[in-house]
Amino acid sequence: MLESSLSFQLRSAAPDQNEATVIRESGKSSLVLLPFRIHGGRFYSPFGWEIGAALERLPIVVLALAAEDIDLEADPDQPPVDNDASTAA
Repeated sequence: MLESSLSFQLRSAAPDQNEATVIRESGKSSLVLLPFRIHGGRFYSPFGWEIGAALERLPIVVLALAAEDIDLEADPDQPPVDNDASTAA
């Protein structure tokens, strides 16, 4: 019952995504997961614009700070490729 009322959509943003596009594309979402970087005590999107003003115009936002880039296309069922083994042959 609950499953039929929930929908999930994962969107990867283009590398040149601007603030207005993120707000427009995410406006009807229930939850937005937004990666960020910190520079000079301010929060910035990975695309370079300051996040503060956008937060007021978005639905619930989860800010995600990662130590490194996360590959959302990775398949967890496949083992990592060992580049050293392929060059040794």
